[in-house]
Amino acid sequence: EALFLYASDLLILAFLIRILFTSHKPSHSIHEPSFRKLFLPLYVFIFSALISVYVAPSYALANYGFFRLALLVMFAVAIPIVMREKGVFNRTLVLVSLLALLQSGVGIYQFSHQASAGLGVFGEPQLVSYGGSTSTIPADGGRFIRSYGTFPHPNIYGGFLALGLVGLCYLYILNDAMLYKWRYTKSVYE
Repeated sequence: EALFLYASDLLILAFLIRILFTSHKPSHSIHEPSFRKLFLPLYVFIFSALISVYVAPSYALANYGFFRLALLVMFAVAIPIVMREKGVFNRTLVLVSLLALLQSGVGIYQFSHQASAGLGVFGEPQLVSYGGSTSTIPADGGRFIRSYGTFPHPNIYGGFLALGLVGLCYLYILNDAMLYKWRYTKSVYE
């Protein structure tokens, strides 16, 4: 029952402040009909969460939880608006793909050495083969540690790696299509 300030909360807050105070106009407005349909369920959700603040036993924790929830909802609404701007989606996929490649290296090290890679500063959990909280695979009377990367659970790690793989495939196909288009236009003008 304590209040924690996570680095991800600060990054999300900085992102929202940047979006709020930038002078550029997005190509699509939040007032479009496709976004307006989202707002009624969103208002109901936020109002329900606000009601729960008043019936919670710990008023300070409930307010903190509501603040974090509101921050995440604003972040979820801001992402599609920002992603519609030219080039942002591709740059984001490049970043996610590079991070997935780095995380895969951490996971390979963890599995091959059956220990943590020493990246506790970046959130890597302490991995112990016979520890109660470490996820393992039983085999041949022993246990093998599942790779965590710097994530709190191997399933989240696997989901991030899958997202990175899909991003790499998308970028490969996009690059291949652009290369084909460049070759085709070059041969037409020769």
